[in-house]
Amino acid sequence: MTFFVFFLGNFICLLVLATSDKKSSFNALLVILAVVDSFFLVFYVFDASYIDTFQQVGRIRPFFFLEKHNTNMLYPFQDLDAGPPDWYLRVFPWFLHPVKAMTMTACVYMVVAIAANRHHAICTPMLYR
Repeated sequence: MTFFVFFLGNFICLLVLATSDKKSSFNALLVILAVVDSFFLVFYVFDASYIDTFQQVGRIRPFFFLEKHNTNMLYPFQDLDAGPPDWYLRVFPWFLHPVKAMTMTACVYMVVAIAANRHHAICTPMLYR
């Protein structure tokens, strides 16, 4: 439910700022933040919902409670009945985790860029224009 509220908020922000008559650097930064935030939301929700919903077939316990003969440490929570599918083990380390980390870093940097833009606009209003 939270995903839809945040995604709808980003979509409305994109609609309002993209159709605005004022084309400023601040509006452009907000549009980019909404786009990057939407990408982060999609990748994060996919990963979290896949793990939480589709992987709870049996009992799940942390890897440090596993029997000593099990050496599969690719996944931190090992299902006693079945592990994650092979495609997930191949996609997660090479695509899903890096893209999720890059979009999260981009969100943080966009917030920093917006803060720097606002600081510049407030501290030096004559130079900002």
